Amino acid sequence: MSFSQRKGYRKIKEIQFESIDNELKNRLWNLIWRSYLKEGGRDVLTEEEIRYFFEPLWEEHFKLPIDEYSRYSNSLEVYLRHFRERYFDKKNQWYDYYDLLEFIVGNNSISGFQRFNQDFKSECNTLLESERSGYRFVDGRICSITSREEISEIEKALNSPFDAVQTHIQKALDLFASRQNPSYRNSIKESISAVEAMCELIVKNKTTLSKALDQIERKGSIALPMPLKQAFDKLYGFTSSSQGIRHSLGLTEEANLTEDDARFFLIACSAFVNYLTNKASAAGISS
Repeated sequence: MSFSQRKGYRKIKEIQFESIDNELKNRLWNLIWRSYLKEGGRDVLTEEEIRYFFEPLWEEHFKLPIDEYSRYSNSLEVYLRHFRERYFDKKNQWYDYYDLLEFIVGNNSISGFQRFNQDFKSECNTLLESERSGYRFVDGRICSITSREEISEIEKALNSPFDAVQTHIQKALDLFASRQNPSYRNSIKESISAVEAMCELIVKNKTTLSKALDQIERKGSIALPMPLKQAFDKLYGFTSSSQGIRHSLGLTEEANLTEDDARFFLIACSAFVNYLTNKASAAGISS
């Protein structure tokens, strides 16, 4: 927080949900330019590097005829000018900028630049936090999650040594983060399924989460605090009840679930999976 903000002379920014101000827009542009278009302080990229970066943008992201831009003879200056015009086009919506960020780090066609992606995502999250954006990179997705601790728990679960757990968390994140067609109900299913899969791996038995938690308690190989066990038992009960998440919807039924519900399950289940992974490792339990 700056001096003027601490003293009340300048208003502190509100968190930017479903919006992006000019300061954030400008800083994201500068970060893209520094991270991908000025490698190691060089002012000029090779022709191959220029093609690696710009051609996928024209063809796959902006959906433009590729031959319109090939006439520029791989000139970085000309490509940049046209890229800049599109980036700062006043017709752009706030979400167009987050789509662009995801495309840059997620598109395999930009193969010559993949080595910069991890640093870019980290610096981008720092920038988004400083400009009070309500969005962050989690893995390769932009999500409305604002806490570093939340991001850390999800990314740790995404790197679980257990494939089944990793798969469920990845699906939960994809369903939660999709801006075109988010499915909070199915994201919650996948989150709770990750915990169920982790418990099944511990008891080495295909069963329900509730029964697996009971088996873990009886065997005593992993000491679960009773309140924690009861909390996840109840969460599982909520998702499995006749009106719960895992119950098939009828033709006229709708699940009254929000982004906040799905976020809670994704974070809580990721944290519990990580907790159980550490406990299992300490107890010598492996896949």
